[in-house]
Amino acid sequence: MEAVAEAVSRAEAVSPGRMQVSTRPDGVTVINDAYNAAPDAMRAALRALKAITGDGRRAVAVLGEMAELGEHSAQVHREIGQQVAEVGAGLLVAIGQADAGQYADGAAGTGTTVDRAGSVAEAWELLPAGLRPGDVVLVKAANSAGLLKLADKLIEEPGPVTARHKTRSDSATSGGTLVGVTLLLPKICQPISNG
Repeated sequence: MEAVAEAVSRAEAVSPGRMQVSTRPDGVTVINDAYNAAPDAMRAALRALKAITGDGRRAVAVLGEMAELGEHSAQVHREIGQQVAEVGAGLLVAIGQADAGQYADGAAGTGTTVDRAGSVAEAWELLPAGLRPGDVVLVKAANSAGLLKLADKLIEEPGPVTARHKTRSDSATSGGTLVGVTLLLPKICQPISNG
């Protein structure tokens, strides 16, 4: 885990949507890996989420469906949902239809809060109110799911960040220009496959 954190500090931007890490003025870190998703790539991204989150920050997984998995699609999506819980994510936002439901089923009952959204627009309605200052948000899906736009919007138009899942009602707003760092994880954290 320390090697991953060190690698992040030395990483350089190469292309958007491929493990692109941006920190917003309110302290929310967005990992935009929405360019592609295959099972191995999804697992690698979740491991990176855990490493980047470290102690004291909440991991948030915003996952759209993976494409072209055939008859194993439901099982693989459910397994990824289980891994979301295993990496300690505090919140899963599952975006899409039946396979997104499998993510939700895999994480259900584990201590991970699960929200469902049928579309990117519905996910955008959920996310600003569900995030807290300091959260680390992984956005990952097959390119066809359209989550690249959602990740960009999370970075560019963060809106109010509240503690929706806390008992307190702390809130912070961020506005203006992104004053963070945009990085890409180096090859050691790149997905194994390009699905």
